[in-house]
Amino acid sequence: MICKTLYHLFLNCSAYRGFYILNWIYRYLTEPRFTRWIACVSGVLQTALYADFFYYYFISWKNNSKLKLPA
Repeated sequence: MICKTLYHLFLNCSAYRGFYILNWIYRYLTEPRFTRWIACVSGVLQTALYADFFYYYFISWKNNSKLKLPA
């Protein structure tokens, strides 16, 4: 079973990335020449990977079963 510390680490990292995405959207709308496309794409990809982990974590928690990640 996954320990609570690791769960909180992933939760905080994904929240951090989520706020970064909001910051990029804000900067894109307010700054005339915001062009950090590589950083934005990689940040969205990393956030999607965190979301994928939390999806499987939530399903295992909901079903009260051991966490199984697809390999």
